Amino acid sequence: MKFKLIQLAGAMVAAFMMAFAPSFAAQERCSAQEFEGCTNGVTAAFTSTDSLRTTTDIDINRQGTDSDTDEQLTLRGKLYGQAAGDGLSGWSVWGGFDRSDFDNVGAQDFDSELNNFTLGVDTFATDTVLFGITLGYEDLELDSTANGGGQDVDGLRVAPYVAILLNDYLSADAAIGYTALSTDQNRIDPGNGSNLTSSFDADRWFGTVNLNAFHAYDNNLVIGARIGALYAKESQDGYTELGGGTTNRVVGETDLTLGQIYAGVDVGYSFGEFEPYAHAMYRNDFKSDFDTSSTGGGPGPGPGPGPGPGLAAATPTPDDDEIQYGVGLRYFGSNGLSGRFEWATTVGRQFVSEDTYSAMARWDF
Repeated sequence: MKFKLIQLAGAMVAAFMMAFAPSFAAQERCSAQEFEGCTNGVTAAFTSTDSLRTTTDIDINRQGTDSDTDEQLTLRGKLYGQAAGDGLSGWSVWGGFDRSDFDNVGAQDFDSELNNFTLGVDTFATDTVLFGITLGYEDLELDSTANGGGQDVDGLRVAPYVAILLNDYLSADAAIGYTALSTDQNRIDPGNGSNLTSSFDADRWFGTVNLNAFHAYDNNLVIGARIGALYAKESQDGYTELGGGTTNRVVGETDLTLGQIYAGVDVGYSFGEFEPYAHAMYRNDFKSDFDTSSTGGGPGPGPGPGPGPGLAAATPTPDDDEIQYGVGLRYFGSNGLSGRFEWATTVGRQFVSEDTYSAMARWDF
């Protein structure tokens, strides 16, 4: 009996190690002292696809065209007993902060923190049409275990948007935007353990269109739904890695493309000025491309002469869909002030996890 228990315990430990093998192996395979196991690829190759997906989601959902604008358009009647825009000048200013922690424990093996600050202003051109513009700043800090390096990315964003109230239950919105990005990155050379550094600038363009539905039952139970699509393209300048390594790369211009469709619902219950809610959204990548070229380096992990196989040996996760869900609390004041706090998590992509915390405040005057 004792022998069988030992066998069972050993099997459970082995299964646990196999399930988490990608993470354990990546954590031990690269350091300045043990550089032979470092993956021979620049950090952007491991991270750019996931970074574009996460930053674009925040960029687009913080242009004033997310469910908060839908609420501003439809709930003004609820809050003030008037048609949308009546009795107000129609101007609003708002600000938001988002913090996203996203990790990859597969072959790419990195963890990152994205902080996003947004300031916007909008106005009702008519009782049912709102125009606005936002300015934003994003800061991404990333550590890559696979190649012993990391990234520091700063971006400045501008994005105009429009929202239209179609009737008492439906609205549509659209946004386009541009972000100027600057990236510093480094990695450990798998040939001699040197620190290789590089820097490059990038341009990101993005856009989205959405159809939103909204209904309040007995002015308490609030149900919303959304379907939409987004498209983003990021062009990164070429660069040359610096440092006394043996696998330095010369990387050409890199183009990243992301297209998504999505659908989601949210349900809240109003307690006067406060409204707790829960939400869920499904996203599918109908397009996700990574196009680049490089010379130098070597094929795969470890040192090697001659041209390398693009940017890195690692490849992005093949998953093309995900589900995001979360909870939050909305506030609607009678003096034109409103706000929101929210937590959301994303599941469904192999080896990838993400948690986002956000806060937003708005003043209608």
